[in-house]
Amino acid sequence: MCRGLCTISVLFLFAACSSPRVQKEGSPPLLDPSVLGKPFRGPYPFVVAFPETVYYLTGPQQARPPDGSFQNGTRVALVLNAGSYSLVTSESGVTAYVSSGSLQLIE
Repeated sequence: MCRGLCTISVLFLFAACSSPRVQKEGSPPLLDPSVLGKPFRGPYPFVVAFPETVYYLTGPQQARPPDGSFQNGTRVALVLNAGSYSLVTSESGVTAYVSSGSLQLIE
């Protein structure tokens, strides 16, 4: 019993002491989340690269129909890259989750 608790305690200690994730140099520019819900003038460094890219307002779950879609060429700012989905805010003020593969950095 004590051995199991010691093992769990050590694992918890290692997990608690892990270093925080740091944005790597060269990774996409992220928008400061504190600007959400406020007028935002940009920049919008990404563009939606596919027509009718669907978005979800409350999360990337797909157990329900999408909340809307962005047209090809819609400019967005990246708030959070969450793997296969990213949280973006558009020039029109929509903040939603889209497929990360549908975003293209404007050069």
